[in-house]
Amino acid sequence: MDFYGFYTGKIFDAYQFLGAHMESGGVTFRTFAPGASRISLIGEFNDWQEWEMHKIYDGNFWECHAPAAVPGQMYKYRI
Repeated sequence: MDFYGFYTGKIFDAYQFLGAHMESGGVTFRTFAPGASRISLIGEFNDWQEWEMHKIYDGNFWECHAPAAVPGQMYKYRI
């Protein structure tokens, strides 16, 4: 993702980076939460147990990989 374009409001394809994305071996979840001190991922794929998300890039983006997740499962972020 073009992070400079994201911060300056000049790109409109952040959905291609943020959210849930199928990858080899599971699904990667990403969100933008600059003021958060902790974020957890919970969903059907982990029996609604909290999995800690990790800061990436400049610390305003968070990411977690769920190897057992499949398309159509429900999930939430706990911020």
